[in-house]
Amino acid sequence: MKILSGSVLIVEDNSLNRALAKKLLEVMGLSVVEADNGEFALELLGIEKFDLVLLDIKMKGMDGVEVLEKITSDEHLKNLPVIMISAIDDLRTITRCLKIGAVDYLPKPFDMDLVQSRVYRTLKHRRNGLDKLFPKTNVINPRILIVDDEPLNLQLIEHCLADSGYDARSTENPVEALTMLDKEVFDLVLLDIRMPEMDGVAVLDAIKNDAANKELPVLMLCINAVCSG
Repeated sequence: MKILSGSVLIVEDNSLNRALAKKLLEVMGLSVVEADNGEFALELLGIEKFDLVLLDIKMKGMDGVEVLEKITSDEHLKNLPVIMISAIDDLRTITRCLKIGAVDYLPKPFDMDLVQSRVYRTLKHRRNGLDKLFPKTNVINPRILIVDDEPLNLQLIEHCLADSGYDARSTENPVEALTMLDKEVFDLVLLDIRMPEMDGVAVLDAIKNDAANKELPVLMLCINAVCSG
């Protein structure tokens, strides 16, 4: 387990979810403060300093979107990383939160490895959006191919990259990805490691063994890390 230092505010109106998230973060060495509603969370943010906020989207009273808007519009809080929590398969709301300024999202029920890896990555890099993870190049309208068997991941990454000026294409099928690379020119590939039938490592091998694409940059995506290939 990677140990961190820092303070996290969990904003969640479900006591069991709060307790689980708190336990997962405290194992990492983090100090955790809880808020069961948006109004109390904003009060805490006004008097205490935090390094990260985990913010549930669906809450009674002031929901997570409203809280996020107040955080990002506050001069003293606008650079505070916020990870949204959502039990709903609501792409529109999640994308709206990313547009407002959230740095990531976590699905419920919580997966231990996913929670800890995304919190670790956010605190380590203090990133704000995808631009720092995928910095722009001097290529005009760079073309990026996203290969991931999870539809929600595809849509979120493709949407965020498109908003940042990238020409993003995506596919859930690794075989189709190789066909696309054979027929089209891309400047970067974002490639999920774990996929059924043909995993990301096999796709990477195929790309690097192709004379036309062997110099093509590839970022491997997985739960615990993002690495280049």
